[in-house]
Amino acid sequence: MRFLDLLPQRKDWTQARQMPRQMIIDSTFFVTGVGTVVGGIITQGVFHVNDTVLLGPDGLGHYRPVSIKSIHVKGVERPYAEAGNDAALCLKKEKRSGIRKGNILSDTAVTPVSFWQFEAEITILYHSTTISVNYEPVIHSATVRQSARITFVEREVLRTGDKSMVRFHFLYRPEFMHEGQRLIFREGRTKGIGIVTKLMTEPDNDFLSRLRSKNKNLPAS
Repeated sequence: MRFLDLLPQRKDWTQARQMPRQMIIDSTFFVTGVGTVVGGIITQGVFHVNDTVLLGPDGLGHYRPVSIKSIHVKGVERPYAEAGNDAALCLKKEKRSGIRKGNILSDTAVTPVSFWQFEAEITILYHSTTISVNYEPVIHSATVRQSARITFVEREVLRTGDKSMVRFHFLYRPEFMHEGQRLIFREGRTKGIGIVTKLMTEPDNDFLSRLRSKNKNLPAS
């Protein structure tokens, strides 16, 4: 451990600590006598005990205020956690069922948004035949895990090794993402990689209406 502590950090978090607070949630659990705890990497700012922050997005893309009850970093209770820390935050009076992997905690000074659609420059690593509009892989990007449908392809069809700009539409709920974010998509043995180039908050309502007619469990907009 002493040797590892001497290694230089891969990223300088100094500037990120001056930015509005943001934490990407990658795990949730319930501790008896303590409450609901969320874990993840703090990507911006500094979180303090008793801070009020925004949690979301929910199934409709909304965020709600929550309060931080306690903070642990590397298993040690601390009064604050800053950008670069892998931290666990206990939230006051929150049910674990109302939080999912892919949610974020955000500063109340900013207005976080969520996105139904995004465009990305992708590369097909492997596919046995061809990929075109209406193909539905699973998107993996940061802590986002959700199926999405391709609604536009710059080229007519894509094969193994091809590169193109495509537009994805999430099937079930909007997600928090940012431009430049890297992604992996897969479906069976099919695999591809890409970088997000454009984000769109508004869904394709006709597309969602067709989905809801087939799946009554989807949330209404």
